[in-house]
This record gives sequence, C-alpha cells and structure tokens, in this order.
Amino acid sequence: MRLLFISHSSDCNGGGEKCLISLMKGLKSIHPDWELYLIIPSDGNKTILDACGKCLSGHKVMSLRWWLRSKKTSAWKKFFFSYRIFRKVTSLLLFMKKIRPDLCVTNTIVIPYLAMACRISHTPHCWFIHEIPWLTWKLNFVFDDKRIFRIIDKSSQKIIVPSKFTGQFYADKGITANKIASIAQSVEISPITDRQRRHSCYTILLIGSFAANKGQLELLKAVDIVVKRGIDILCILAGADNNSGFRELCDRFVTEHSLSGHVEMYHFTEDIASLYHEADVVAVCSHMETFGRTVAEARICGLPVIAARTGAIPEQINDGVDGLLYEPGNVAELADKIEFLSNPEERKRMSENIPKDLKTKYSTENFASSFCKKLSLPAK
Repeated sequence: MRLLFISHSSDCNGGGEKCLISLMKGLKSIHPDWELYLIIPSDGNKTILDACGKCLSGHKVMSLRWWLRSKKTSAWKKFFFSYRIFRKVTSLLLFMKKIRPDLCVTNTIVIPYLAMACRISHTPHCWFIHEIPWLTWKLNFVFDDKRIFRIIDKSSQKIIVPSKFTGQFYADKGITANKIASIAQSVEISPITDRQRRHSCYTILLIGSFAANKGQLELLKAVDIVVKRGIDILCILAGADNNSGFRELCDRFVTEHSLSGHVEMYHFTEDIASLYHEADVVAVCSHMETFGRTVAEARICGLPVIAARTGAIPEQINDGVDGLLYEPGNVAELADKIEFLSNPEERKRMSENIPKDLKTKYSTENFASSFCKKLSLPAK
C-alpha cells in the first residue's frame, strides 16, 4: 500500500502538523511494509522530515500557496491563482505517476493541489481537515465558498475531522454528511507520576503560541483580578512568539499591573511534560479550537482544565465534574473559576473524575487504526 500526504506547513509545532506526524508514525508501526510519501513546502531545519523521516519512502518539496486571503480577491488575482493551481497540479501528476499512490491525503483545508490532481488521475483522495479558517484566522477563500465546498466534496472519498463540532460545521456548509468522519487524534504525553515543582504556590498554565486568538491576555486579566483578591498564584505562559507583537502586549500588561511576581513567560519548548509537572490547573482560553490538544494533554496528566466554552472543547470536558468551562471573553467568570480551583480539595476531586483510559484513547496506534477503519484500509 502506498500513501501520499501533503502538508501546508513543514513546521513540527502546529496541531495539524503534529497530527500528521503521529498518523504517519502510527501507520508505519502497524503496517511496516507500507510506503509513505510526503509533500511539504520546505525541508530545512526542524521540519516534519526530522520528526518522521524514517517513516518515509520519499518526499517532494514544492511551494504551496494557500487559497485563502484576508481581503476580497480581484478577478485578475483569481485568474492568476487558477493558473498557479494548474501548474502545481501538473507537477503533482508527474510525481504521482512516478510513485503510483493507492491513496492520497491532504492534511489541511488551506491548499487544493493534491485533491485536484487526484480528481484528474482518478486516485482515491481523503481530506483531513483540522481548521475552520473563518473562525480561527479570520481568512476567506480566494474563490466563492460554495465552489470551494463543491470541490472538497467531489474530490474526496472521505473527509476526516478531529471532532464532532468540526464535522457538523462542514456538514452545515453543504459537504455530504456521510463522507465526514471524526476520529480521536494521537496525543503523545505520559501521565504525571512524580511531580517535580519549583514553586509551592497555586500554579495555572497556558500553552500556546502568543496570539490574540489563544487568549493569553484574557488569562492575564483574570489573574490580575485573582491577585487583587489576595490569592497567591503563579501564571505560566509558554508558547512560540510569532513576531506579531502580541508577546510584547502581554509583557506590557504584566508590567503595568505589577504582576511580574505572579507571571512567567517562556518561548516554545519541546519538553512540554515538564510544564505540566509545574501546574495545578491548565487554562485553555482559545477563541476557537477544532480539537483542543492542550485539553487532552492536561487530562492525560490528570490536571483539571479551565477552558472557554467554544468549538470542540466541550466535547472533552464534563463541566463541574472533571473541569470547568466559561464563556469566551468573560474575564470575571474566568477569574471566578480560577479562584474556585485554588481549593486543593476541588482540584483533587476533579482530577479523580478524569477518565483513566485517555492514554489508550489518544495512543498513536489507536489513532492510526481508527484512520484505517474510516477509510476501509487494513487496520492491522
């Protein structure tokens, strides 16, 4: 069996990219004889190739412009983009003729090239859609939405999504409902067995790239309220700085509100487990999540989560039982939830209510097997 994947990014840090890495590792684990190929925009340092190169039988590098824009697209730009699609599809058809894949997978909704090449060559194709661009990034398609969804629908044997919320969203957009299937992604982290902490005070953790839609500033405002109520708390923010200026905005808020003794900020680290060892509670303040990887990681580690009631997050948390939900943007409610979990007994109760089988549910092998079953491929 030969599978060809395409990724819109070569990065190892994004949720969709982590999902792809886990999927390829899982497939190779349960099917060592399968040949896996990958198309990515670059092969520089710290790419997907470094993470799973041993799983691959080959790869191709090609520039992959997204068919998304922040502004309305002119007729001339639409024509130019159509020409670009034609050239990319032609190049892909030559590569596909060489490796002859049995199935192709587009690991994103933001690029159409492989899907179109499959439609021309009559090769089975699957979309693995992790994003909702309008809600996540405030971006729109170059072409009319109805045309886009028609292309997605007609160029897919199956459409895999990471949550019921995401599946329902695209079904409402007109994609054939019985083509859509949601599966639990792989989350590779081990439960906490021996906590090693640098701090003794109540600690809340938020992991995510510094960006407005990740909610770091919202959490800092809530922490400011909690500190003024006399609660000794430490807030740890960890994530990549994408040079958007948002990290500086958070730094300025900390300074202006005299929170330097209550806040620590770190750039992205690959040693995520050590951050969970520091935390009593994990906060997920994202404005939109189609899965919620941090929620899953925290719960595997046995930590209660305070999360915004948005997107797919409520699918993972039983509010008031093993975690807490709040209305996105409601800083006062978030502060109340943080204060509530400053009680160690409440944290212990919620931690004990977290299901104990999450490590198996989110295992790489289970993820790959589920993927195979949804696409009627051999699962073992």
